[in-house]
Amino acid sequence: MKPEIIQACTPGFLALIGLFIGLAAMLAPSISETARSSGINLALAAIASAGGLARGGSSDSTNVKGDRVQIDSIQNNPSEK
Repeated sequence: MKPEIIQACTPGFLALIGLFIGLAAMLAPSISETARSSGINLALAAIASAGGLARGGSSDSTNVKGDRVQIDSIQNNPSEK
């Protein structure tokens, strides 16, 4: 699997995990309020991390080798479609 596909799918995967944990925590009839609260907090953390990974940002990567620095920038050409 290509790294770009993994990077694109990871936020959705984390959001789904958060959804399932949150639903399980809210709908489970026999858990204590403390466990329910912890489950909801864990679900929110998973959803927040998915949002952090999905945000747009710089596509630059910086490679430092000794005293040489190389910056690779991925730029989309607007004329390419």
